[in-house]
Amino acid sequence: MQSPQCYPPPPQGVMNPDAPPGMNKPGAGDEKDDTPPPPPPPSAPPYQPSWADPPPPPYEYPKETQTGDQHICDEDIREIIAEHIAETRSCKICCEVFCCRRLTCCWSAKPLQTMSIEPIDPSYAFTAKLQEYCEKRHTEWRYKPYHGGRVDHGHSPSIWEIDAGTTRREAFTTGNWSCHLPHSEKVQTCGRCHGCGDVRCPECHGCGKVDCSWCHGSGHLTERNTDYEGCPPTKQVSCHHCHSGRVRCHRCHGCGHVTCPKCEGHGKLLYWLQLIVEWLLPSYLEVVQDNSKGSGVPKELVGQAQGAVLIDAKAPVLPPVTHFADNRINTASDIVLHQAQADLHGKIHLGHWLRIEKIPMSECIVQFKAGACAFYIYGEYDRLYFEDSSDYPTNCCFCCHRSASDNYAMRVTDNTGLNPGKKHGHKV
Repeated sequence: MQSPQCYPPPPQGVMNPDAPPGMNKPGAGDEKDDTPPPPPPPSAPPYQPSWADPPPPPYEYPKETQTGDQHICDEDIREIIAEHIAETRSCKICCEVFCCRRLTCCWSAKPLQTMSIEPIDPSYAFTAKLQEYCEKRHTEWRYKPYHGGRVDHGHSPSIWEIDAGTTRREAFTTGNWSCHLPHSEKVQTCGRCHGCGDVRCPECHGCGKVDCSWCHGSGHLTERNTDYEGCPPTKQVSCHHCHSGRVRCHRCHGCGHVTCPKCEGHGKLLYWLQLIVEWLLPSYLEVVQDNSKGSGVPKELVGQAQGAVLIDAKAPVLPPVTHFADNRINTASDIVLHQAQADLHGKIHLGHWLRIEKIPMSECIVQFKAGACAFYIYGEYDRLYFEDSSDYPTNCCFCCHRSASDNYAMRVTDNTGLNPGKKHGHKV
């Protein structure tokens, strides 16, 4: 029978004393779960909180939309490909494996002199980009050592009854805010030290002694033997630091226990609920494009391109667009709005930001001696996308084996705000 003591018995399993409240694993030895029970799930957030403004009147989209034609000629296509070749650098495998040192090993300018361009198929892609401004709230248990004093306990308000300043902050910006939820405090006994304030010393495991760092617990040291001629080169002597292999633990000073780091020796913890408020701006994208000869440009790449803005609307609530002659654009706006609504679970809606852009796109096919090569030129600043870059002749010995899944969009001109690049005859 183990004698009573002021600190817990040795652990019987894996122990994680620094785990957050409620996350102590089974078999953690003497540590028990002292976390208060989780709060009841909050009621579904209302569409408009009590502190928010009343719903606005329905939003009406402008009836006027921009139209225009795209004009790109053969000279523009040759110039775009030549600019890409000039900016191409050797791939890593070509340099390290095949010892290639040519700056344009992957793309050569020679095929441009003999290539023939088939009739250009100009078209447009339309992107519907929606950003939903929403607010999410949840609570987390926090704790600190309890030093005594008043405890604010009672009936806590709903998390949606707290004014976090949503109506006073800049709309359509992300951020977070937290506060102490009123009347949520609870005092409980520390589950690590069981209220005594001391825990078993992790250095000596309660023994008060540790292995000597000089002899590593053996009690002997190896020294050079010079007693007499022909003697063994080394001999064992008693360790003059410990004489037994064990020394007093420097952490607990030999008593076998230390102050509990969780409650700082007070034996009790003060728990409370911390309200976490997050303002989110998730994005949704839908693309409409015509691709008569190929598979088209991936949706994510088209969404990164710039074009003529047909609709740029911000409002608390936006209805689907219905006035475009091409009903696919109307359907795209309806899809992103439904996607945003489906992802709204547990959050409160605050606003919609819808942008519909008209992206110029040219589907091009060029003929080389080795065969045909299909690619797309899209966006106001001429992004270049090859369906299969291995179709371009005179590729290097590695790149010619790349598959269509390895392709990527290659930006020929700078698309930044400081240096927007030059356009090639687009009229939008």
